[in-house]
Amino acid sequence: CLSRYDGKPGHAAPSTMKQRRAHCRSTFEWGVWKQYRHDNPALELKFTVRPGKGMVRQGTWLGTSQVLSVLDALDTSDDQDQRDRLIVMTGILCGLRRFELAALTWNKFDKELKTVTLVGKGDKLVTLGVPPELHEALVKWHSRATGPAVFPSMRWMWDPSLSVRRRVIDWQKPLGESGVGYVVSNAGQRCGIKLDPHDLRRTLAGLLEAADVPLKDIQNAMRHENISTTDI
Repeated sequence: CLSRYDGKPGHAAPSTMKQRRAHCRSTFEWGVWKQYRHDNPALELKFTVRPGKGMVRQGTWLGTSQVLSVLDALDTSDDQDQRDRLIVMTGILCGLRRFELAALTWNKFDKELKTVTLVGKGDKLVTLGVPPELHEALVKWHSRATGPAVFPSMRWMWDPSLSVRRRVIDWQKPLGESGVGYVVSNAGQRCGIKLDPHDLRRTLAGLLEAADVPLKDIQNAMRHENISTTDI
């Protein structure tokens, strides 16, 4: 049941393994329902063949070294880089979806910026804790905010006093979903990585799995209704 398919005689194909594992989980679930058991020991049994430990598929999620490379590339004093770095950090550490990042406003945080309450997938209201690393960056960024947008738009304006064009932060105008997509893609390109906003969310799951966090806990962190979605 746990063997890996390699095309050799006697080795089950991934689809067969998935079916066997589903049967195994269902059997134990029946035992729990009939009160023959107190728990389901097969609950975290994987449905599909997963890559070997340490294997990361580029463009799907990031490994630890890739996360650090992207964050280091954005660790500058430039306003846009600071905003973009915060977007990447929030996407990874909180596992937010693209539309959740785009809709983030300061009034969704508590006064100390340690929790955030937002409307997730399926219009469900959720409250998430803010990790210490992200909290520190948010506090610093919030001290500059003059409007509701956490990730504001930016535009170039002519400064007649200096006779130069300079970038201005529009705290009243959120970046938007397309803007978030561009920011994440551009951040990945700077490190030679194909990156999509949902890859940040997948990265959270990958980092938790690499830390041997149980699948059920990863499911809770990802806010998946079905554990099979987390497994995929």
